[in-house]
Amino acid sequence: MSVAAAPKQSVGVAFYVFAIFLLAAMDASAKWLTKGYPIGEIAFFRAVFAFAPLIVAQARERKSLELRSKVWPLHLLRGALVMGTVVTFFFSVKELPLATVTAISLANPFFMVLCSALLLKEAVSTLRWVLILLGFVGVLVAIGGVSLTASLFTAVAVLSALLYALAAVLTKHLARTESAVLIAAYTNVSMLVLSLFSLSPSWTLPGWHDFLLFALMGLAGGLSNYVFTLAFRFAEVSTVAPIEYTILVWAALFGFFLFSEIPTTLTIVGALIIVVSGIANARLRR
Repeated sequence: MSVAAAPKQSVGVAFYVFAIFLLAAMDASAKWLTKGYPIGEIAFFRAVFAFAPLIVAQARERKSLELRSKVWPLHLLRGALVMGTVVTFFFSVKELPLATVTAISLANPFFMVLCSALLLKEAVSTLRWVLILLGFVGVLVAIGGVSLTASLFTAVAVLSALLYALAAVLTKHLARTESAVLIAAYTNVSMLVLSLFSLSPSWTLPGWHDFLLFALMGLAGGLSNYVFTLAFRFAEVSTVAPIEYTILVWAALFGFFLFSEIPTTLTIVGALIIVVSGIANARLRR
């Protein structure tokens, strides 16, 4: 790396660290809100407030947003997949420790490689398959850190990781022709519409304190997407990819200080296995 390139890499790393923190803050806010609000209402407000960063990002483009798309059914499908990811994550984190669900969610990259190989026909080396299997072992170890009565919620957490991977693969396909803001806009609209199907008397108008938490959750989720984009403008993917796993640290800290949760030994061991295999996977040349 040249001397001139070093500062840019540092800026990219700083942006990526901030983006991961925002994701962890969104997850912690959502877990707090699941105590008193139905998951459909939480997903609704997440989508509502996530529009604010999109509006800012579009304003920076200094051009109007063209909402028409020839592949709009794929946009709607992605919106449904993201909605499924959010709902299953919120459902599992309502009953499981935040660090445990976060560790399970780090199976995302392994599901993404699997889906890319099966759906996009991308070549996957034998070594990469070995690392993927190692990552799954880590997930199984982390799951072993919860009680058998929580087996349903662990299964839902794994399903959330799979849905995320499917959405990511579809995003990669859409990004060939569609702008990032357009993809995000369709996704938010889809989430808004789908969440309204859960509208019921159990939905309650939040007070100012909880309203601020809803705003924090939605803004953190929407802003993280924009900050991720900024990070990749300055740093290479291989440089920032390992930072993805710092979300475990934030999840453990939020879990401890907000919910008095202490990660089990199995959760910590499983998370370490996932981190090692994930970093090795990111460093491999295709």
